[in-house]
Parts: sequence; structure tokens; C-alpha cells
Amino acid sequence: MSIFNPSLIPELEIRENDLSQDPKLVNWRNTFYETDVVPLTTPEVLQKGYVIFPVYRREDFFPYIGQKYCTYLVEAHGLGLVTIIREFGLKDLNPNNEQYVKPTSVHRKIFHFAYNEAEGCYEQIKKDAFKERLAKRDEQLNTVACIKVNRNFRDFYSSFWMNRIEYENKMNLGSVATTNQNYSRYFQYSYDQMNETVRSYLQFLADFGFITHAVLNPNLELISNLLSSYTAAKNYLDQFPPGEVFDSDRAYHAGNKVVNAMLAAAKLYNPGFWIDVKNEKAIPNLGELYVSRLQSPTHRDHESKQQRIQSAIEKGKQQKGQSMPFVSM
Repeated sequence: MSIFNPSLIPELEIRENDLSQDPKLVNWRNTFYETDVVPLTTPEVLQKGYVIFPVYRREDFFPYIGQKYCTYLVEAHGLGLVTIIREFGLKDLNPNNEQYVKPTSVHRKIFHFAYNEAEGCYEQIKKDAFKERLAKRDEQLNTVACIKVNRNFRDFYSSFWMNRIEYENKMNLGSVATTNQNYSRYFQYSYDQMNETVRSYLQFLADFGFITHAVLNPNLELISNLLSSYTAAKNYLDQFPPGEVFDSDRAYHAGNKVVNAMLAAAKLYNPGFWIDVKNEKAIPNLGELYVSRLQSPTHRDHESKQQRIQSAIEKGKQQKGQSMPFVSM
């Protein structure tokens, strides 16, 4: 369930123009001029759904001179609002720590884009118009509907997962007297919450630009798989008479649908990452998205967060034969 129907607002694709492919820019100048680094943001390319920004990432460092660079930073604000900051200049040794380089000459230019629903594409707009659109976005962010989505998910995740032992005891799970109905009610509640509360929260994050579609899509795919697992487990449990005690041995020989469904949920709720081994990127799951915003030193400190991500990537590399392994943290 989406608040603002993001299917109507596609992401703005950013393609790169690699300046290192131009010999005259590589070999004969250790600096860029404004005319070297002009992005392509014309209405013609925007109608096709993309823009082209220059990049230069060669590590051609000259002692005492430094190295030129060109890059860009994307700020997705959600609701079809995107800021792209193009930056170029020189890097030299950091005088405080000469193991690293830092920018010494920086030239920045900011580009603002907004999705035009009438035209069905993005357009480049001026700063004042963008600020007005951004103010309206912030107003929507603080509406009752958005607050409700966040509160519902926080309350659900806190009770269902962070305090799951207490919750499972409340649902009479895991004891010798646990019935098939106990598990069936548990799966029905999980199914309903995942289909409404969890989906709405993820869609909220995507609507307002807190996550990209590259993060949203694997989480939604996992939800769909879990819903199928919950249905299979519930169908197995509901075939038995009311009040009958759950038989774990019988369930195991019937495909272990109950245990498998409960274990599979951990892949969504327990903080972790899908690892893009080829590109060395970590894609957070729902649990990681939520806990990474909590007031925790492990997640709030930038260095600790980067170490956590790097650790996940290294663990993912060790899982041979998988293009996108999952690593639980």
C-alpha cells in the first residue's frame, strides 16, 4: 500500500561520461575547466528518463602537484525531487594525515530536477521553484498518514521482533502444550502485518527518497516469498482438529513448513545485507534499514557503520557460488 503511488514517479537514471577516455584530458592537463565537465541535462535526454554527468576517477597522483578529479553526489528527496551536485577540482595530500588525499581546489554546481506528472518525465527547474516543491514535500512528510505508518511499524517491529521471545510466549508458542491453532494464529497475524504495516513502511521510505528502488525491490520480493511461506504453513496447520497439540516430528516429515516459515522471517527482520559481490555493495534489508536509524553507537557513528558494511561485504565474498548472498548481522 503506497501513500503517494511511487509507480507513477520513476527514478531519474544517472549515466556517466568517463572523462578518462579523452586522451587530452588525461595526459596534458592536471586540471579541468568548466567547459570540460558540462553535464547533459537537456529536455531531450530528460524525456528519455536520464541525465549524463561527467566523472574522472583515475588515480594519477603527481607529487607536489596533486591529482584532478570530477564526481557527483545525488540527493533523492522523494516525490520526484532530485538534487545532483557536480564537483571537480584538485586533490592533494592531507597535511594532517599524508596517507590520504583531500580536495584543495573545489568547484561545485547544483542541479535541481523535479518530476512533471503531466509530461511524464523529469525536468530541470530553478532553485526557488525546487525549494517550494521541497517545502510541500516536508509538509506531506509530517502528515497524520505518514506518522501513522511510522508509528504502526515501530510498534509492530518492537513487539514482534525486537521483543520476540516475550511475544512468542504471549502467543503460547514453543511449549509442550502449543497447539496447531497457536501457530496458525501467529502466522495469520504475521501475514496481515507484513501485507499492510511492513509494505506501507517500505513504500513510505521509497516515496520520500529514504531508499532507492534497488533497496526496495529485494525487500518486496522477500515479503512476497514470506507471504507464500506463511500461507503454506497455515494450510498445513489448519488441516488438524482445533485444540490438537502441534507435533514437530510430523511437521518435519511433512516438509517442515512451520519451522521454515519462522526461520525465513529472520532474513527480513534480523538486520542484514544482500551483498552485490561483483560491485562490492551492501543492500540493507528491512531490519537493517530500521535499526540503522536508532540511537545506537554501532549504527550512528559513521566509522562504525562503514566497518559494519565492509564486514558484511567480506562475509558475502566468502559465500561461493552466489551472485547476491545474504549476510545476517
